[in-house]
Amino acid sequence: MLHIAHQFYGEVAATADGRTGRFLVADETGLGKSVVARGVIAHAIDALRAERPDKPINVVYICSNQDLARQNIRRLNVSDDRLAEINTRLTMLATEGRALTRGRQTGAGELNLVSFTPGTSFSNGGMRQGKGNERALIALLLERLLQPSPDDWVRILRLLRGWIDNVGRFRDRHVANLRADLEEHGIDPQIEESFGRIADETGALGRFTALVSRIDLTQSQELPDDIWHAMQDSIAELRHALAKAGVETLRPDLIILDEFQRFRHLLDSTQDSEAAELAQHLFQRGDARVLLLSATPYKPFTRGDEEGDHYKDFLSVVRFLAGGAPGAELPVRNALEEYRRALTRDGDVASAAKAVRDRLLPFMTRAERPEVVEGESLVQERPLAVKSPTSDDLLGWVGLRKLADAVDSPLELDRWKSVPYFANYMDGYKLGQDVTERLEQDAASIEQLLAQTQSLPRDVQEPGASVDAGNAKLRAFIEATVGQGWWRAIWVPPSMPYLEPGANYAPLHEHGMTKQVVFSSWSAVPTSVAALVSREAMRMRVTRKDGAAADNESTLHSLDYKMAATGAPQSMSALTLFWPHPGIADLGDPVRAARRQGSRVSSDALLQAIRQSLPVEDAGEAWHAFFGAAGAIPAELSNTTKALRALGDHRPNWKSALRQHMTEAISVALKSGSAARSSHRWLPDLAALSPGNSAYRALRTIAGPQVSDSELWAAAFVLAQGLRTLFNRGETVVLLNTLDDMAGLGDRPYWQKVLSYCADGNLQAVLDEYLFQLHKDRGGEELDGAALMEVAEQAGEVLGLQRVNYRARRVDVERTPVDIGARWALRYGDANVRSTSDSGEQRQANVRAAFNSPFAPFVLTSTSAGQEGMDFHWWSHAVVHWNLPSNPVDFEQREGRVNRFAGHAIRKNVAEQHWQDVLGCDVISPWEAAFDAAVEASQGKGDFAPWWVYPGSSRIHRVLTNFPLSVDESRYAQLKRDLVLYRLTLGQPRQEDMLELLASRGVTGNEVPSIDLSAPRH
Repeated sequence: MLHIAHQFYGEVAATADGRTGRFLVADETGLGKSVVARGVIAHAIDALRAERPDKPINVVYICSNQDLARQNIRRLNVSDDRLAEINTRLTMLATEGRALTRGRQTGAGELNLVSFTPGTSFSNGGMRQGKGNERALIALLLERLLQPSPDDWVRILRLLRGWIDNVGRFRDRHVANLRADLEEHGIDPQIEESFGRIADETGALGRFTALVSRIDLTQSQELPDDIWHAMQDSIAELRHALAKAGVETLRPDLIILDEFQRFRHLLDSTQDSEAAELAQHLFQRGDARVLLLSATPYKPFTRGDEEGDHYKDFLSVVRFLAGGAPGAELPVRNALEEYRRALTRDGDVASAAKAVRDRLLPFMTRAERPEVVEGESLVQERPLAVKSPTSDDLLGWVGLRKLADAVDSPLELDRWKSVPYFANYMDGYKLGQDVTERLEQDAASIEQLLAQTQSLPRDVQEPGASVDAGNAKLRAFIEATVGQGWWRAIWVPPSMPYLEPGANYAPLHEHGMTKQVVFSSWSAVPTSVAALVSREAMRMRVTRKDGAAADNESTLHSLDYKMAATGAPQSMSALTLFWPHPGIADLGDPVRAARRQGSRVSSDALLQAIRQSLPVEDAGEAWHAFFGAAGAIPAELSNTTKALRALGDHRPNWKSALRQHMTEAISVALKSGSAARSSHRWLPDLAALSPGNSAYRALRTIAGPQVSDSELWAAAFVLAQGLRTLFNRGETVVLLNTLDDMAGLGDRPYWQKVLSYCADGNLQAVLDEYLFQLHKDRGGEELDGAALMEVAEQAGEVLGLQRVNYRARRVDVERTPVDIGARWALRYGDANVRSTSDSGEQRQANVRAAFNSPFAPFVLTSTSAGQEGMDFHWWSHAVVHWNLPSNPVDFEQREGRVNRFAGHAIRKNVAEQHWQDVLGCDVISPWEAAFDAAVEASQGKGDFAPWWVYPGSSRIHRVLTNFPLSVDESRYAQLKRDLVLYRLTLGQPRQEDMLELLASRGVTGNEVPSIDLSAPRH
């Protein structure tokens, strides 16, 4: 980042020919390009504050989708100030009047951040009329601009309603709602003025008003064809004028384009498109610097049969970086041609490589992680034990082949090898479409052929029914995950346990459980695998020791807050689980216990130590002893009203059962005073193991010094309610009941089972690790009470992730839908949801956030939708290649999802190496202590340690699913060779030919210099 800052703001930037104001960070996947961007923003603030101290600093962040924006936007805030964060469409920027006004009025040197996605702001695709709220905004702008008569206002609404059924619906649901939303802050005046001017200068306004005059109010609302098509063109013109007005209003100092390869057309100033025009107008605003982020800004390697002109793309990117003028890329192109000649003709490769480096470094760098750490590879191959197909599998293939032939539809062998029960998951494929069409013509024969395929059994929706995986790869995968006891887990084992793991979690620790990311080139694989793996995990959970399935009805609402007929609270024991108790939380702190002993402690030893410090007298009921213990609530929350006020938006409804239970708890606490007079057999367990106290202690490890006792308690209460959702879930209740049954523990209250499970699985250590990650994701800044509550809310939302139903279809004439519920394994990227769908993207954001937590899902399945830009590494260091990609770059992209900053493997290694450092200090956060020790131990070991690489027994798992003796083995061998050599072909045409030539000459990639684009030291 120092090199970029030097190019943007240093001495070289002061000379007219010393910089272009554009720079590309092309670091290898997973090396923290967003961290670099954060550093560049910090340097920009310092430089611009010195240059113009009286103005704010404006950053525009553009990325490919809203989920990526949500993932990265907070990381880019290097300021302690609350940002003017705007995440919208360019066409809707005018509705952000409050944030825009705040941005313009911001004090000296403060940061404003605006984010866009090209699919909604710059795209030429989709319908010309746009979305209803865009047309509603245009209507309100035209109303102010034209001041139409009542009749002309109706004509305007007729034109702008688009596909909406009638004018009344458009007026009442879209225009009226938007008018109400804008009542307080109004339409941004600068954008309003710019829109009117642009629409007038371009003639768009005149063409629209001409259309208005042609509308006959005495006729039907349906527009004649000629007016309809003219209306579409006119709305498109007005939308473009509105977007351009938004661009003109922005005054960016720094523009960040993240994963821009997905919208590289915006960089080409020669393209005759409205999208490129808008983007270029933004790039050329004032003295804005442009920072591009992408591990694959151009396709680094392509084979001869792949689509796209990678060479042209590479030179186009270089031309943009070099200023955009025609021929600006020629010096780089000539240097690359000389490098190719040197490589292939025994020339001076080192000098040629250095010449390319010198040409590119003014506007491009690329960092690459080391392949080995202390002599060992960072990546460990883990071949899945895939067995040969069964006879049923082969018969299923024969049946599927007959079906495909009968409907004259293509069917690849690799698809059958990959997709379990493909006959049930054909939606979206040509075979599925052809079968549906033929069923309408010849139902009897097609149904007969469908019956010969391998298909889901009739009882697949019965939780306890045993269902074969229907696919050799899936059988092996289920055996490697669910079959290893993973079904017992409701969270991933912590990387740094404080207590000795119990009977359920000890095998998971030994196995090295880590979440699995599954990539496949077939779109049916993510759905079918997620559904069937989730189903098998649930089957194991409901199966009792005697083999019978548990009664699901008996598991519902075990932790609900219930009221007696008399109005008295009946579930006080449940409340004790999720009530943060500051007075006894320290007494049960497992970290302090481990530090006293100098090692991990058993839960029995911890509880015995607590018991010795408590009164002997039995309170009769655990909840009486719990709330009667001193310090049950912070002193400033001396009554229910104050406690509820501290919860803010999370306070329960005045007549809710939870509120009544809270009132009773506080009443008992206040009556008991400052000294506890009695105890209970389960009070030590509640002190040490309850989710409420674990949440309290975990939040305390990240709270800033200014957080008050009441703010910490309120945040812990909110997080604990999220944990209640987890433990009150039917599938969790049935699991804990099954585990008790298998252990022969007999029947006991469910709240006691929860405490035992928290001890077994080290919930405290799990929460400490999770909150450490959430804190680092926010930049590690000091948290005040409001920010701490935001972290608690974020974690609580993850715990509330809803189950999803994945749809299959039976092999009958009706193709009857079959829904299989899933949460244990989920799909990322829905093939049926457009990238511009807010609801679809929000669902994917929720799935990603849950996967980046220790809680379900434990398996994430995806196609290329999850292959670029997304973080899946917080609790995963395993990538399952369900199908091998054809390109080595795609291979790296997949594994880069889990090989990232402070990932699961890194944390495991840091914990393994520095547990004794944690025990030997008094730092409140065990993870801060561990990484402080790792940073100290990494002195002199390079820039990547300890956050990206660190020695230890954990590695990135490359899980291969090749069939025995299949062509996949030779494909993989070729991929590994290409992984070594492809970097030699940077910016070269005919790359595959070049690789073959180098291989034929015995070049391995290790003995010849490649092009080094690592940043120079400043």
